[in-house]
Amino acid sequence: MVQPKKRLYRNDVSAETREKQSIAHQGRKHSNDTKQRISKSMCDYWAKLPMKPINNNDTSMTDTYGKSN
Repeated sequence: MVQPKKRLYRNDVSAETREKQSIAHQGRKHSNDTKQRISKSMCDYWAKLPMKPINNNDTSMTDTYGKSN
């Protein structure tokens, strides 16, 4: 069984992919409880994902908000 591809960085998706995702999710309705659970889980997910380095020479370690560790 093949594992789905996971993102390695936050800003790793093309504009075309973001547009497709936007169109695919139009018209969806969620209850308030579901919205809260989705929000919490996505906040936890994005907090753990590092930013993609701007250039290949960037070896500094930065946290989620771009501050040096």
